[in-house]
Amino acid sequence: MIARHTYEIEKISNLLKGAATRQLKDDDRHPLVGFKRPDGKIPPMGSSHQWKVFLDSEEAIEEAIHYVEMNPVKEGKLAQAWKHRKASSLLLSVRMQTNIENDFKR
Repeated sequence: MIARHTYEIEKISNLLKGAATRQLKDDDRHPLVGFKRPDGKIPPMGSSHQWKVFLDSEEAIEEAIHYVEMNPVKEGKLAQAWKHRKASSLLLSVRMQTNIENDFKR
């Protein structure tokens, strides 16, 4: 989850996925390293599309959290558990991030 930003969400998503991939490579933990292409590149792990939804209420955040937590259950896996479960905690984090970004713009 990220607060509204000056970058388009697609750019932010690509930057996050790229950083995660670099870290996995640096840590020798990339799960697809055994499937290198002829050019030496490792295939991408994630989907080519992003789930981009603006969550602007506690209810919307709670629904999104529930969806992400329960999505693995559809595949017979365990539900995910998040440290910051309450929407109010997430909203506070988003508001704090927005305030910090606004302070830097001044």
